[in-house]
Amino acid sequence: MDVNTTSGGIDKIPRTRRNFPSKIVLIVGSGVCVIIGFTIFTIGCLLTWSETLVEGYVKKQMKNYLEAIKMGGNKDARVHILEGLLEYTMPMGQSLFWVGLSMMGVCSAGLYGAISRKRFALFVVSAILFAKVCTLLVILIAYHANPKAVLENSRKITRDKLLRYRQMYSADPDSLLLGMMMPDMKCCGLDGGEDFAGSLKFNRRMNTGTKEIHLRYPVVCCKMNEHYKPIYDSCPELFDESNSNIQKGCWPIIQSRLQYAYSRIAILVSITTLFEFFIACLGIYITMWI
Repeated sequence: MDVNTTSGGIDKIPRTRRNFPSKIVLIVGSGVCVIIGFTIFTIGCLLTWSETLVEGYVKKQMKNYLEAIKMGGNKDARVHILEGLLEYTMPMGQSLFWVGLSMMGVCSAGLYGAISRKRFALFVVSAILFAKVCTLLVILIAYHANPKAVLENSRKITRDKLLRYRQMYSADPDSLLLGMMMPDMKCCGLDGGEDFAGSLKFNRRMNTGTKEIHLRYPVVCCKMNEHYKPIYDSCPELFDESNSNIQKGCWPIIQSRLQYAYSRIAILVSITTLFEFFIACLGIYITMWI
């Protein structure tokens, strides 16, 4: 009986049998990679275009605010608020969209190469993955070196909305979004209430029914309850630190929330990058045995 125990016995094992376990791991890994890529792609799509997803986070606040300004049944007002919020989630959504799409596409090609045993296909896929890994590493390092730079566009969006703000009861998109956001976050303006000094569209005249008030700051800068009613009767006729949020800007809060989201995305991308690096190394190894 030939047991093949000679020192050169292992060299007589066909290459297809020797790399069989690695091939199975590559097929399974590529399949998992495709699924992960599709999941990231889907999340990116939702953060970029899904008003329903965003509404789930602000449904109560939006309902209370629209009822407070007598627009509870105004569908256009609801759409304006959700579209305004999507402006903040869109950049991170687009990042995940492209990361997921590229991951799904390259790993699908890797899966094809592993199943069909196409050496050239595996080599090309591995090379693309290595290039992608290097690119993502550079992006991640740049982000961690200066994370605030990523948020400059969001700060500009907020500043532009402040300059276009009119009043609490206005149906324009900017007034609706800021009117809901500021009392909920207990803040006023970008860095404080004085930011509204340059808001040329801000309507400073308010008729209470008994008298007309000249507003120094928007009504929504008053401290309000969850139903968007001023807590103190002295505001908005008189704004001070105790009855309003004029000393507290909204940008530090927005920045903190966006940085939290981006840091989670960075962790996710780092993990998927390591996984893709493993797939690329395994693909190169298998090309040596096909």
